[in-house]
Amino acid sequence: MTDKPSLCPVARRAVLAGAGGAGLAALLAACGDDPPTGRPDAAGSPVPAESTAEPSEVEPTEENTEPEPPADALVTVDEVPVGGGVLALGDVLVVQPKQGTFRAFDAHCPHQATIVEPPDSAGIITCTGHYSHFRVEDGSRIDGPATRGLRQVQVRVTDGYVVRT
Repeated sequence: MTDKPSLCPVARRAVLAGAGGAGLAALLAACGDDPPTGRPDAAGSPVPAESTAEPSEVEPTEENTEPEPPADALVTVDEVPVGGGVLALGDVLVVQPKQGTFRAFDAHCPHQATIVEPPDSAGIITCTGHYSHFRVEDGSRIDGPATRGLRQVQVRVTDGYVVRT
């Protein structure tokens, strides 16, 4: 077998190295500074856009510091309407049947563990899976395929939060 001279004067490795270098250069060019996003002022100089910093990026001051919620806090008392309720952590229903009275229930329906809806204006908690109904006052069963009421979760109010005990 005779060695034939290569018709291509550039070695394969050189071509591959050049392609990799071009890709790296394009990637680095994309990482440059962003152009100013504000509109120009009267002199034509760009005016910086307003800050879009997240609250966690803002330096704490007396005006924007809030105390940390207590351990096991479910919701603030302001989030729970009188006569209604809200789902907390996805599976705890926190209700306020009357002003200042807070209760919580496991939001899984005892029939087949479907998450129940917060109470309606009549104070009825409904499971939309098979339409079992429960009382907002104590989670007891009204009707439906569920054979018992909702399991109560012990809570107390601390520093403006409904907290699991």
